[in-house]
Amino acid sequence: MLHSFVGLAAVLVGYNSFFEPGDANEGSLAAIHAAEVFLGVFIGAVTFTGSIVAFLKLSAKMKSSPLVLPQRHKLNAAILLVSAGLMAWFMSDHSDGAIVPLGIMTLLALFLGFHLGFALEVEADTAHVGFVQDIGRDDLHHHREAGRFRHCGSFLGGLRLAAVDDGDAVCFQ
Repeated sequence: MLHSFVGLAAVLVGYNSFFEPGDANEGSLAAIHAAEVFLGVFIGAVTFTGSIVAFLKLSAKMKSSPLVLPQRHKLNAAILLVSAGLMAWFMSDHSDGAIVPLGIMTLLALFLGFHLGFALEVEADTAHVGFVQDIGRDDLHHHREAGRFRHCGSFLGGLRLAAVDDGDAVCFQ
C-alpha cells in the first residue's frame, strides 16, 4: 500500500514543479523540465492506481482473478498514443494553458494504472513471502531447478516469480 504513496508523491511533485518552475522553465532547460514534469506525472499516476489495485488484490479485499476487457491491448496502446500526443502539446505550450494536456494525461494514466492492475492475476496467499528474501542468484537457480519457483508472468517487463511451498504460490517481483 505504501508504494502507492510514492506514485502519488510523484504526481504531486510534478504538478508543483509545473506551477512553480523557478529557473527550470527558462532557456534550454524549459524542454527538459517540461518532459520531466510530464513523464513524472504519467509514471506516478500509473504507479499510484496500479499499486492500490495490487494491494486490494493481495489483501483479498477484491477478487484476484484478472478483469480482461475485450481489445485491452488496443486500449492500452491508444492511451499511450494519446498521451504521446498530449506530451507534444504540453511541451509546445509554454502558457498556463499547458495544464489542459497535463490534466487529461493524468486522468488517462490513472485509468491505465487501474486497468493494468485489474488485468493481473494475483495469488493472494502471502504466508510464504519471507521465503524469498535475500536469495542470491545461485540459490534462486537452485530453487527454480528444484521446482520451488515458477514463472508468474511479467508486468511492464519485470520478472515475477512465485515462491511455492506446500502447493501455495505467491507472486512477487
